[in-house]
Amino acid sequence: EGNENTKGALIVVASATTGATTGAAVGLLAGPAGAAAGAIIGGAVGAVTGAAMHAGNK
Repeated sequence: EGNENTKGALIVVASATTGATTGAAVGLLAGPAGAAAGAIIGGAVGAVTGAAMHAGNK
């Protein structure tokens, strides 16, 4: 059970990191403020996606 939670946390972190990176890259086209907003939004979306993926894998 603990192992599942660890795996889930890693999936969420990885997805959030990927989302933040992608969001920042896209947002950078709109300037520094866009990059910051993109990273925040992308990270949040990635975390939710990762959590959903983990829940679906159980």
